[in-house]
Amino acid sequence: MALWHPIAPTRPKAAAAALTQVGAETVVWLNEAQHYLFLPHDHRLGEQIAAGLRVLLHDLHPPPGARAGHHVAAVLGYPHQRSGARSA
Repeated sequence: MALWHPIAPTRPKAAAAALTQVGAETVVWLNEAQHYLFLPHDHRLGEQIAAGLRVLLHDLHPPPGARAGHHVAAVLGYPHQRSGARSA
């Protein structure tokens, strides 16, 4: 298992530069995700990183109920279900 925590030269630049190189069995650590995704000075870079994360998560097929599953579902565009909610 590997740990990937992009931080230098800046968090967004490091993430954008290496996102496509993240492999299976890698923990992606984006501490303070707003520093990677919500970039008032460069919306395109934040969108590029968000899109790359979405592709990465989709390609790895996270199982339902995975840790932070509702966050993963939001990134992938799945509808949010509350605890105890029934699916149709």
